Amino acid sequence: MKKLLLFSMGLMAVAQLSFGQDLTLFDFDGVTPTFSDGDSFVAAANPHSDATNSSSQVGLLTHITQWSDVSCPASIDSRIYTSYSMNVFVPAVTVSGTIAVACFDANGTQLDWYQPTAISSTGAWVTITRPYTFATKIASVMVSFNRSSASLETTGDVVYFDNLVFHKTSSTSITLYNESFYASWSQWSDWSGLASSQSGKWSGGVNVSSVNDSIFIARIWNDVDHSFGLKLVPTSTDVTIAPVTNFTGFKNLTLSFETSWPWSSVENNGFFSATVAQRTISAGYRTDINNDGIVDNKDGDWVAIPTDTLNQAWSTKTVTLPASTKIVAMQFGKGTSLYTGLIANLKITGEIDNASALPMAITHNIVLYPNPTSDVLNVNGDFEKIEMLNLNGSMVLSSKINRINVSDLPHGLYVAKIYTKTGVVNQKVIKK
Repeated sequence: MKKLLLFSMGLMAVAQLSFGQDLTLFDFDGVTPTFSDGDSFVAAANPHSDATNSSSQVGLLTHITQWSDVSCPASIDSRIYTSYSMNVFVPAVTVSGTIAVACFDANGTQLDWYQPTAISSTGAWVTITRPYTFATKIASVMVSFNRSSASLETTGDVVYFDNLVFHKTSSTSITLYNESFYASWSQWSDWSGLASSQSGKWSGGVNVSSVNDSIFIARIWNDVDHSFGLKLVPTSTDVTIAPVTNFTGFKNLTLSFETSWPWSSVENNGFFSATVAQRTISAGYRTDINNDGIVDNKDGDWVAIPTDTLNQAWSTKTVTLPASTKIVAMQFGKGTSLYTGLIANLKITGEIDNASALPMAITHNIVLYPNPTSDVLNVNGDFEKIEMLNLNGSMVLSSKINRINVSDLPHGLYVAKIYTKTGVVNQKVIKK
């Protein structure tokens, strides 16, 4: 898994954004990972070299079932790499076909599904591109092909894929957290479990506390921009979103979310008769003011976020978080929303702080978490060894595994010295 290091190593201008290179997931001339079905997706000679794709070797996918798909492992920081492109070639014998690309987290939860219009044989390679906004670590990627044909495994049931590349953002504004409240594998289902925790989500995932019949995550029909939402009906119970972390090294943090009341004026006048005051919700946030690593009642009252009257059209609420914010929790509810207030696309964005070592850290793609920690420190990324140093520079712990027991270390500040194949990176770690 690839995350951020948070130890200051000097100045680097935000405008450079020189962290990392574009990530090639497969290109068959160089990078060829292990695929879930190596029999149906194999390396083959490029059947048509042109300006779009002149690679000598490409991937040949055979249409074996209605949707023939293969997956390969990935480790992609979707906060930094925010789009991908892939080359596709449909040979004349295939005529046309529908392709799709899907991204998944470490739990196998689908983060994104991209299905462009059917691609016909044009006698040339074409490039598809896909931007995305989720901020969850991508653990695997699937490519699919459907010819919409009854015949299978014939010369006319093939498509060629090549050069699947994830592109780093060119923007100084980076999505650090994005929660669409998607919590069910089925697009037709509502969800009312205890938590929506997506493994690999940089900020820890959503944890909807006090879930009951009046608070749940629901499918939003006929709305491509809001697949799922947090659904509130009149209740006296607050909904708390688990504290979101990992903002060290970023500045100019902005929190936003979208709200709506999914009933038209005709429906309201004919049935609900909700007043303006009844079409409202309450919202607020709380940050770790006393800097003890948690968000609780010791950090003062919830800071109210003013919301307008809920209408059928979605409205975006945006607030600027305090400059010192490292952890933030959200709370919704205790409003007077009559028959369904909806909340979707909770997002936090920020800019890389000039004085942080974030660009270097991202290049090495390593993160330590949780931080602060009281017992176990997890290490994600490719590393050879990690040494824990106290503030006197003495080594107090050394490990080559990705779970380090620090429970015996005294409370305080340490420096993790991380050895990688391309260099050494340092990160501050707080033992609480």
